[in-house]
Amino acid sequence: MPRGSHRSFHARPSTGVLLALLGALVVSVLASSLPATAAPLTRVPGKAIEVYSPYQPQGACNPTAQPGTLALSRLVMAAYPGTGSSGIVVGCASGGLSEHKEGRAWDWRVNYANPRQRAQAADFTRWLFATDAFGNRFAQARRLGVMYVIWNKKIWGAYDAGAGWRPYTGSDPHTGHMHISLSWAGALKKTSYWTGAVAPVLRSPLAPARPTTPKPATPATPKPTTPKPATPAPAAPAPAPDGHDEDALPVLDSGERAFDVSSTDEGLPTPFVLQRGRRYQLTVSGTYAYGDDPMIADAECSRWPSDRRWHRRSPWEGGGSGSGHLDVSVNGRALNWEPSVDDGSGCDTTGHTYTLVVTVRRDGPLHLGIADDKRSDNAGSLHVVIRALDS
Repeated sequence: MPRGSHRSFHARPSTGVLLALLGALVVSVLASSLPATAAPLTRVPGKAIEVYSPYQPQGACNPTAQPGTLALSRLVMAAYPGTGSSGIVVGCASGGLSEHKEGRAWDWRVNYANPRQRAQAADFTRWLFATDAFGNRFAQARRLGVMYVIWNKKIWGAYDAGAGWRPYTGSDPHTGHMHISLSWAGALKKTSYWTGAVAPVLRSPLAPARPTTPKPATPATPKPTTPKPATPAPAAPAPAPDGHDEDALPVLDSGERAFDVSSTDEGLPTPFVLQRGRRYQLTVSGTYAYGDDPMIADAECSRWPSDRRWHRRSPWEGGGSGSGHLDVSVNGRALNWEPSVDDGSGCDTTGHTYTLVVTVRRDGPLHLGIADDKRSDNAGSLHVVIRALDS
């Protein structure tokens, strides 16, 4: 080699080796961040789907895992290996309200600080809240009967689904586990995800919890044959989900929110707070069944058992200007709902849609229910939309 032309040679990896190393690095990064498997099995038995679950707080104590809660926990852990369970039930002596005490809440052990498990949790919530082929939003959550989810300082509630994830300020930030509470239909494994048939809103099958201090028995007052409007009770916000008072219900100060009132419930509080002095428009639509025939009613009118015509007053109300039996009551009061399409008798027999404008006297939820002294033979629910009007 001529003088001055000497060079020091160092081995350089070939292009193929570099690509192989880069590929291995990418695979390693992906393996640490992506779920090991796809989301749980998606089930869409048809277009029909459950209504959004109302807020059903703990009303009794029976720390036994419900079948739907167990099935959900097994479904999720099978789909996401490496995650686990932090438990379904807690004892009755633990403080605060919690669906854990009724066996219808599950804590999924998944850690936000772990990139792989964080990605698994994100994959699960995407699956849970996705819109199905029929345009049903939050489809799998509704078909499973999911009432609310708490994860990484945020909460999503089916009773306020349109608001999406809201800040959660409870004492436990839920970064080491995801809390999932189920409606009673979901907890009992009666929803369409498991059965293929849409489930109505179900009430608790458990006996109410006994008071700690026994109270003297009060003689029962016989119910009148004809229901009378009740004096409105002060509206108080419902307990915060999972027993944490720091998590308040959302305030309806603009726009609108919707929920469903079951015909078997005596009264249901709105899953949001209305503001004192504000005007709100209430719109109720749909029909429900009552009686053995069965007969049909909507927010204001009903079909009499003696004929097939719609009447603004039920046959048990008689004459006079009062109207309220079988209607939707607000804070225990029977009010006159205005039909969207009046058939000449004050009823909307076309779309069964009625509106009402109310001015709220105090901060808190409204209580809506069916004014019926016998609800055991009722079936179905009415859809309610409440819109905040400009001041």
